[in-house]
Amino acid sequence: MKVKLLFVALLLTRVAFSASAPNLPVQRVVFVDQSASPGADDAARWLEAANRKVFEQTRFGDSVIVYAVHDHTGGSAPIFEAAVPLLPLGASMEETLHARKLLRHAREAGPAKLDEALHTPVRSRSTRLLESLRRIPKDPGRVTEVLYLSDMLESTSELDLERTRITGANLMRLAQAAIDRYHLARGQLDGVTVFCVLDSPRVSAAAKVNDHEALDRFWRLIVVSLGGKLVSFESRIQ
Repeated sequence: MKVKLLFVALLLTRVAFSASAPNLPVQRVVFVDQSASPGADDAARWLEAANRKVFEQTRFGDSVIVYAVHDHTGGSAPIFEAAVPLLPLGASMEETLHARKLLRHAREAGPAKLDEALHTPVRSRSTRLLESLRRIPKDPGRVTEVLYLSDMLESTSELDLERTRITGANLMRLAQAAIDRYHLARGQLDGVTVFCVLDSPRVSAAAKVNDHEALDRFWRLIVVSLGGKLVSFESRIQ
């Protein structure tokens, strides 16, 4: 069923879903921008944010998956993927050692793969962020948190936010067209919490067509319309 932004006002005013219960495992999904648009200075800050928000927080029962954002966002293989089993009461020494090994792998190999991706930009002709929304896995056994490391500038022939200014007059139309184009359904992001760590343009850099505030309005409308919750849209993790 297509999402119609006629219902967004209702979605925005409903009570936000409760915070993740501390005893539930977490599925953490990271999307890292490999296009050329983010600055070179963003890599270290993005890696630090991912370490703090994802890898250092990984516990028994959690899973981590890292995808790249470029012109093949919708079909590329994950950069990194790991699932750590829960340790049941009375777990044997063998089960415990195995789980600890997988946890160590997630915490150590994950950052290494992400660092490699951040320093290996892809010469993409487009930046397909919207396609990433369809790649967020459904995991009924885990709470889902999504972290974007990106300037959040969708750049395709259908929607180029590097050139198309978001205004109060066209915001709803642009968001609705994006939802329809990718056949996104109401409820697609039910229970999903989204964090965006943006680029940090240098003071001397030329002003962009859309500042962070304008992009926040666009992506917040998309996420909330699909049932999710956009918690942070800043240059640093909140």
